[in-house]
Amino acid sequence: MNITPNTSNKPLFSVAFVFHTAITFIIILGLSACDNAFEITQKNTTPLKKIKLNEEKILSATNLYVYNKVSEALNQAQQLDSAITSFLHNPNPVSIEATQSAWKKTYSAYLNVSFFHAIPRFEQPKYYKENTTYKILHEQLDSWPIEAGYIDYLPLYPLSGIVNDMTLNISTKSLI
Repeated sequence: MNITPNTSNKPLFSVAFVFHTAITFIIILGLSACDNAFEITQKNTTPLKKIKLNEEKILSATNLYVYNKVSEALNQAQQLDSAITSFLHNPNPVSIEATQSAWKKTYSAYLNVSFFHAIPRFEQPKYYKENTTYKILHEQLDSWPIEAGYIDYLPLYPLSGIVNDMTLNISTKSLI
């Protein structure tokens, strides 16, 4: 084994090596300190008492919440229906703005209850025959096969949507 003294002007340890070694040492020291603190807190904790839930009250409160949200959505839908009727009888900028506002409020109210379609439920066979199951109604109400901005414009793209395409005759056939 041949050991030669350091005759070059380079230091034996680089600054990066010393820095990384110091950081590693600090991390190891910190981790060992955390381990002891964890043991101390574990010794001082007392077991929690079991809490008994009143399922009947929880179910009742949930039903009341759902009823209120569904009622709100229905109320908004009735206001939308009224705004649409008013717009159809007297189309003007004020009535279209009222209709758009009613649509936004109705859709927001619907979104508050729309997740209920995923809850399993028993539905009578006649609803399946009539295609009026909750799932089918949800698909009819909140069907998004059409990309946003396809029919109507978007705020950042005021000329988007087929309503702004002057070369297209808007009819039931063209919309379908």
